[in-house]
Amino acid sequence: MDNSRADKWSGNWVRTKLIKYSENYEEFDENSAGSCKDLVIALISSNFLSVTDKYAIKYRIATMSLQKIAAEDLEQLLGDENVDFVLNVPKEPYITQSALEFANEKKFAIGGLGDLMRALRDQNVSTYIHKEVVFVLRGLGQHNRVCNVIRIDNRRYKIYRGSLPSVVVLALNDYDLTADVVRSAIEKFPKFDAIVMTNPNCKCSKKSIDIINSLDKKLLSWGELLSELHKAWN
Repeated sequence: MDNSRADKWSGNWVRTKLIKYSENYEEFDENSAGSCKDLVIALISSNFLSVTDKYAIKYRIATMSLQKIAAEDLEQLLGDENVDFVLNVPKEPYITQSALEFANEKKFAIGGLGDLMRALRDQNVSTYIHKEVVFVLRGLGQHNRVCNVIRIDNRRYKIYRGSLPSVVVLALNDYDLTADVVRSAIEKFPKFDAIVMTNPNCKCSKKSIDIINSLDKKLLSWGELLSELHKAWN
Protein backbone atom coordinates (compact mmCIF):
# COMPACT_ATOMS: atom_id res chain seq x y z
CA MET A 1 0.00 0.00 0.00
CA ASP A 2 1.54 3.28 -1.15
CA ASN A 3 0.53 6.17 1.13
CA SER A 4 2.25 8.66 -1.19
CA ARG A 5 -0.27 8.12 -3.99
CA ALA A 6 -1.88 11.23 -5.42
CA ASP A 7 -5.26 9.45 -5.46
CA LYS A 8 -5.26 8.40 -1.82
CA TRP A 9 -8.48 10.41 -1.43
CA SER A 10 -10.31 7.99 -3.72
CA GLY A 11 -11.08 5.31 -1.14
CA ASN A 12 -13.03 7.66 1.10
CA TRP A 13 -14.73 9.22 -1.95
CA VAL A 14 -15.96 5.79 -3.07
CA ARG A 15 -17.03 4.92 0.47
CA THR A 16 -19.18 8.05 0.67
CA LYS A 17 -20.79 7.33 -2.71
CA LEU A 18 -21.53 3.71 -1.79
CA ILE A 19 -23.10 4.70 1.52
CA LYS A 20 -25.42 7.07 -0.32
CA TYR A 21 -26.22 4.37 -2.87
CA SER A 22 -26.98 1.81 -0.16
CA GLU A 23 -29.28 4.20 1.69
CA ASN A 24 -31.10 5.33 -1.46
CA TYR A 25 -30.67 2.33 -3.74
CA GLU A 26 -34.25 2.48 -5.07
CA GLU A 27 -33.60 5.95 -6.48
CA PHE A 28 -30.52 4.69 -8.33
CA ASP A 29 -31.85 1.38 -9.59
CA GLU A 30 -35.44 0.17 -9.34
CA ASN A 31 -34.27 -3.31 -10.40
CA SER A 32 -31.85 -3.81 -7.52
CA ALA A 33 -34.41 -5.88 -5.58
CA GLY A 34 -32.84 -4.83 -2.30
CA SER A 35 -29.53 -6.57 -2.89
CA CYS A 36 -27.67 -3.29 -2.39
CA LYS A 37 -29.62 -2.19 0.67
CA ASP A 38 -27.75 -2.02 3.98
CA LEU A 39 -24.26 -2.49 2.58
CA VAL A 40 -21.56 -2.55 5.25
CA ILE A 41 -18.70 -0.44 3.91
CA ALA A 42 -15.36 -0.16 5.70
CA LEU A 43 -12.35 1.90 4.68
CA ILE A 44 -9.34 -0.36 5.16
CA SER A 45 -6.77 2.16 3.96
CA SER A 46 -6.62 5.14 1.62
CA ASN A 47 -7.17 3.01 -1.52
CA PHE A 48 -8.85 -0.13 -0.18
CA LEU A 49 -12.39 -0.85 1.00
CA SER A 50 -14.35 -3.86 2.11
CA VAL A 51 -18.00 -4.07 1.16
CA THR A 52 -20.32 -6.64 2.71
CA ASP A 53 -23.78 -7.09 1.21
CA LYS A 54 -26.99 -8.15 2.95
CA TYR A 55 -26.18 -11.80 2.25
CA ALA A 56 -22.93 -11.43 4.24
CA ILE A 57 -20.84 -11.74 1.08
CA LYS A 58 -17.70 -9.63 1.51
CA TYR A 59 -15.89 -7.99 -1.38
CA ARG A 60 -12.54 -6.25 -1.39
CA ILE A 61 -12.35 -3.10 -3.52
CA ALA A 62 -9.29 -1.10 -4.57
CA THR A 63 -9.63 2.49 -5.78
CA MET A 64 -7.59 4.70 -8.09
CA SER A 65 -7.93 7.84 -10.19
CA LEU A 66 -6.11 7.67 -13.52
CA GLN A 67 -6.88 8.69 -17.10
CA LYS A 68 -4.83 5.79 -18.47
CA ILE A 69 -4.53 2.38 -16.82
CA ALA A 70 -1.77 -0.10 -17.69
CA ALA A 71 -0.78 -3.34 -16.00
CA GLU A 72 2.04 -1.63 -14.11
CA ASP A 73 -0.45 0.83 -12.60
CA LEU A 74 -2.50 -2.05 -11.26
CA GLU A 75 0.58 -3.83 -9.94
CA GLN A 76 1.71 -0.66 -8.18
CA LEU A 77 -1.74 -0.13 -6.65
CA LEU A 78 -2.31 -3.70 -5.50
CA GLY A 79 1.11 -4.99 -4.54
CA ASP A 80 0.41 -8.35 -2.92
CA GLU A 81 -3.25 -7.55 -2.22
CA ASN A 82 -6.04 -9.68 -3.65
CA VAL A 83 -9.16 -7.77 -4.66
CA ASP A 84 -12.47 -8.40 -6.38
CA PHE A 85 -12.78 -5.04 -8.11
CA VAL A 86 -10.58 -2.07 -9.00
CA LEU A 87 -12.64 1.10 -9.20
CA ASN A 88 -11.25 3.97 -11.24
CA VAL A 89 -12.87 7.34 -10.51
CA PRO A 90 -12.64 9.15 -13.90
CA LYS A 91 -15.17 8.00 -16.48
CA GLU A 92 -13.99 6.48 -19.76
CA PRO A 93 -10.27 6.10 -18.99
CA TYR A 94 -7.97 4.45 -21.50
CA ILE A 95 -7.49 0.85 -20.29
CA THR A 96 -4.66 -0.93 -22.06
CA GLN A 97 -4.63 -4.53 -23.22
CA SER A 98 -1.99 -5.30 -20.60
CA ALA A 99 -4.31 -4.02 -17.86
CA LEU A 100 -7.24 -6.09 -19.13
CA GLU A 101 -5.07 -9.19 -19.31
CA PHE A 102 -3.64 -8.58 -15.83
CA ALA A 103 -7.13 -8.21 -14.37
CA ASN A 104 -8.25 -11.41 -16.08
CA GLU A 105 -5.19 -13.28 -14.80
CA LYS A 106 -5.68 -12.04 -11.22
CA LYS A 107 -9.46 -12.56 -11.40
CA PHE A 108 -10.77 -9.09 -10.64
CA ALA A 109 -12.88 -6.60 -12.57
CA ILE A 110 -12.09 -3.00 -13.53
CA GLY A 111 -14.69 -0.28 -13.82
CA GLY A 112 -16.20 2.93 -12.56
CA LEU A 113 -18.64 3.67 -9.77
CA GLY A 114 -21.68 2.74 -11.85
CA ASP A 115 -20.03 -0.54 -12.82
CA LEU A 116 -19.40 -1.43 -9.17
CA MET A 117 -23.00 -0.59 -8.26
CA ARG A 118 -24.27 -2.90 -11.01
CA ALA A 119 -21.81 -5.61 -10.01
CA LEU A 120 -22.96 -5.43 -6.38
CA ARG A 121 -26.57 -5.59 -7.52
CA ASP A 122 -25.91 -8.65 -9.68
CA GLN A 123 -23.48 -10.26 -7.20
CA ASN A 124 -20.83 -10.79 -9.87
CA VAL A 125 -18.26 -8.33 -8.55
CA SER A 126 -15.02 -10.13 -9.46
CA THR A 127 -16.35 -11.39 -12.82
CA TYR A 128 -18.22 -8.23 -13.84
CA ILE A 129 -18.07 -7.21 -17.50
CA HIS A 130 -19.93 -4.19 -18.83
CA LYS A 131 -23.05 -5.21 -20.76
CA GLU A 132 -21.82 -3.45 -23.92
CA VAL A 133 -18.63 -5.54 -23.91
CA VAL A 134 -20.66 -8.70 -23.32
CA PHE A 135 -22.89 -7.78 -26.27
CA VAL A 136 -19.93 -7.19 -28.61
CA LEU A 137 -17.99 -10.30 -27.60
CA ARG A 138 -21.07 -12.52 -27.78
CA GLY A 139 -22.14 -11.19 -31.16
CA LEU A 140 -18.70 -11.55 -32.67
CA GLY A 141 -18.18 -14.96 -31.09
CA GLN A 142 -21.35 -16.26 -32.77
CA HIS A 143 -20.37 -14.96 -36.22
CA ASN A 144 -19.40 -17.79 -38.58
CA ARG A 145 -16.60 -15.76 -40.20
CA VAL A 146 -14.92 -14.83 -36.89
CA CYS A 147 -12.16 -17.13 -35.62
CA ASN A 148 -11.03 -15.08 -32.63
CA VAL A 149 -11.48 -11.69 -30.99
CA ILE A 150 -8.91 -9.86 -28.89
CA ARG A 151 -9.63 -6.75 -26.86
CA ILE A 152 -6.87 -4.26 -27.70
CA ASP A 153 -8.15 -1.89 -25.01
CA ASN A 154 -11.48 -0.91 -23.49
CA ARG A 155 -12.92 0.27 -26.84
CA ARG A 156 -11.13 -1.56 -29.64
CA TYR A 157 -11.44 -5.16 -30.79
CA LYS A 158 -9.17 -7.04 -33.19
CA ILE A 159 -11.25 -9.50 -35.18
CA TYR A 160 -9.61 -12.52 -36.83
CA ARG A 161 -11.49 -13.85 -39.86
CA GLY A 162 -9.66 -16.94 -41.09
CA SER A 163 -8.62 -16.50 -44.72
CA LEU A 164 -9.64 -12.83 -44.67
CA PRO A 165 -7.35 -10.19 -43.13
CA SER A 166 -7.99 -9.26 -39.51
CA VAL A 167 -9.68 -5.93 -38.81
CA VAL A 168 -9.76 -3.56 -35.83
CA VAL A 169 -13.04 -1.94 -34.86
CA LEU A 170 -13.61 0.92 -32.45
CA ALA A 171 -16.92 0.37 -30.63
CA LEU A 172 -18.79 3.50 -29.51
CA ASN A 173 -22.06 3.37 -27.60
CA ASP A 174 -23.03 7.06 -27.68
CA TYR A 175 -26.59 8.11 -28.40
CA ASP A 176 -25.41 11.22 -30.24
CA LEU A 177 -22.29 10.58 -32.30
CA THR A 178 -21.27 14.21 -32.58
CA ALA A 179 -18.15 15.56 -34.23
CA ASP A 180 -16.63 16.17 -30.79
CA VAL A 181 -17.27 12.57 -29.75
CA VAL A 182 -15.66 11.28 -32.94
CA ARG A 183 -12.63 13.57 -32.62
CA SER A 184 -12.11 12.56 -28.98
CA ALA A 185 -12.39 8.87 -29.85
CA ILE A 186 -9.92 9.19 -32.73
CA GLU A 187 -7.47 11.03 -30.48
CA LYS A 188 -7.68 8.40 -27.75
CA PHE A 189 -7.88 5.35 -30.04
CA PRO A 190 -6.13 6.39 -33.28
CA LYS A 191 -5.57 3.05 -35.03
CA PHE A 192 -8.66 1.26 -36.31
CA ASP A 193 -10.39 0.20 -39.53
CA ALA A 194 -13.97 1.07 -38.63
CA ILE A 195 -16.07 2.80 -36.03
CA VAL A 196 -18.99 0.62 -34.97
CA MET A 197 -22.07 2.14 -33.39
CA THR A 198 -23.27 -0.40 -30.80
CA ASN A 199 -26.18 1.78 -29.68
CA PRO A 200 -29.12 0.90 -31.98
CA ASN A 201 -30.59 4.38 -31.43
CA CYS A 202 -27.40 6.24 -32.27
CA LYS A 203 -27.76 9.49 -34.19
CA CYS A 204 -24.75 10.43 -36.29
CA SER A 205 -24.19 13.98 -37.52
CA LYS A 206 -23.12 14.77 -41.07
CA LYS A 207 -19.95 16.36 -39.69
CA SER A 208 -19.08 13.11 -37.90
CA ILE A 209 -19.55 11.16 -41.11
CA ASP A 210 -17.33 13.63 -42.99
CA ILE A 211 -14.57 13.28 -40.37
CA ILE A 212 -14.60 9.48 -40.59
CA ASN A 213 -14.71 9.52 -44.39
CA SER A 214 -11.76 11.90 -44.48
CA LEU A 215 -9.72 9.25 -42.67
CA ASP A 216 -10.83 6.61 -45.17
CA LYS A 217 -12.41 4.58 -42.37
CA LYS A 218 -15.74 2.80 -42.23
CA LEU A 219 -18.69 3.90 -40.10
CA LEU A 220 -20.96 0.94 -39.39
CA SER A 221 -24.01 0.06 -37.40
CA TRP A 222 -23.87 -3.25 -35.55
CA GLY A 223 -25.85 -5.02 -38.26
CA GLU A 224 -23.66 -3.54 -40.98
CA LEU A 225 -20.54 -4.78 -39.19
CA LEU A 226 -21.86 -8.34 -39.09
CA SER A 227 -22.51 -8.16 -42.83
CA GLU A 228 -19.16 -6.53 -43.68
CA LEU A 229 -17.21 -9.19 -41.80
CA HIS A 230 -17.92 -11.58 -44.69
CA LYS A 231 -16.09 -9.27 -47.11
CA ALA A 232 -12.51 -8.17 -47.71
CA TRP A 233 -11.96 -4.59 -46.52
CA ASN A 234 -9.93 -2.10 -48.53
